[in-house]
Amino acid sequence: MADLRTATNAALIESRELDALRGISDAIGHYARILGVENAERKANLDVRNLTVVVEGAEGRRDFLWEIGSGANWMGYHIATLLALHEHFLNLKDSAVPQFLFLDQTSQAFFPGGYKKEGGKTARKEESVISSEDIDRVRRAFAALSEAVKRTEKRLQIVVLKYADEETWQGIPHVALVERWRKDDFLVTAGWLKT
Repeated sequence: MADLRTATNAALIESRELDALRGISDAIGHYARILGVENAERKANLDVRNLTVVVEGAEGRRDFLWEIGSGANWMGYHIATLLALHEHFLNLKDSAVPQFLFLDQTSQAFFPGGYKKEGGKTARKEESVISSEDIDRVRRAFAALSEAVKRTEKRLQIVVLKYADEETWQGIPHVALVERWRKDDFLVTAGWLKT
C-alpha cells in the first residue's frame, strides 16, 4: 500500500515531472547553443500540455515554436528537443523509447530543393547557391548529433538521410557514411516492393 501511495501521490508525480522537464530544458539549451539557433541563450521549455517548445523572451514574453523565425531555427529547436528527449529517456531505468533516432533531410533548411557550390561544380540541376555559412550551419547540426552520441555514451544511434556533401560532416566524431543511394539503388530496394 505504501508503494502504491508513493507511486500515485499527485505532489510527487508533479515534482518528478518538473524535475524531468528542467533537465530536458537544460539539454535543449545545450544543443540549441551547439546548433547556433537565434537567441540560444534564452531558456527553452518543453510544453507537454501543448506539445511544443516555448522560448522565454525579454520582459516575460513567451515565444512558441511556430513564432521563432526561420526554417533553420525551427529545425534547430526540433533537433535540440529530440536529442534532449532521447537523452532523458536513455537515463531512465525502464524506458520503452527506442535507442535510435531517424532524421530525414536535416540540411533542407539550408539547401532547399537543390544547390550549387559557390564557384564550384553543380551538385543539383537547380541554380541556387550555398554559402559557407549554410555549410557551417549543417556542420553544427552534425556536431549536435555527435554530442548526443557522446553524452549518451554511444547508447543513442542516429541515422541521418540527407543529400548534402561530405564537407558538411567530415571530421566530426561519431559520423560515418554508411551508404550512398543513387539512381536505381534505394534504401527500400525494388526487389522488396515485388514481394
